[in-house]
Amino acid sequence: MSCQRLPLFQRGAALIVSLLMLLVMTLIGVSAMQTNLLEEKMAGNQRDLNLAFQAAEAALRDSENWLRDRTNEPVPDANAGSGVFTFDALGSVWWEADSNWASGTAFSGISGVNLSPLRVIEGAGFITDGSLTIGQTQGQTPRLLYRVSARGTGGTDSARVIVQTIYAKRF
Repeated sequence: MSCQRLPLFQRGAALIVSLLMLLVMTLIGVSAMQTNLLEEKMAGNQRDLNLAFQAAEAALRDSENWLRDRTNEPVPDANAGSGVFTFDALGSVWWEADSNWASGTAFSGISGVNLSPLRVIEGAGFITDGSLTIGQTQGQTPRLLYRVSARGTGGTDSARVIVQTIYAKRF
């Protein structure tokens, strides 16, 4: 039996090629894991934002229901003793500080959020009926306007949503 020797350039070529293939597959696997991790963080942030929005929206709707159920006009005052602040008495700086929101009314009943949503109601003046339509009478009482603001947080404090609406009611 004779033993044949391979040429020098063919020794270990399979090992080098297989190591290169393993390196390429490892890089593809690491890249896929990083992409998956990023997508998972994005989905979590979107869920957190949606939870914050739903909390703020619930507080906003509850405030509108509170106004709707009033039989007498809640008179706005600077300290919100009536539940309604004087319009723009708070100032623009007030809205930027987190601690000021605590003077609003907390809305409970939302689970899974970091903080209970807060709401602030401001008396914003009134509007009169400019043109009469069928069924209206001259001298009808004006509709009072209220600016309702609500702030909700998600599962963490980093997701915050503020929503506002103008609510009109005739007393």
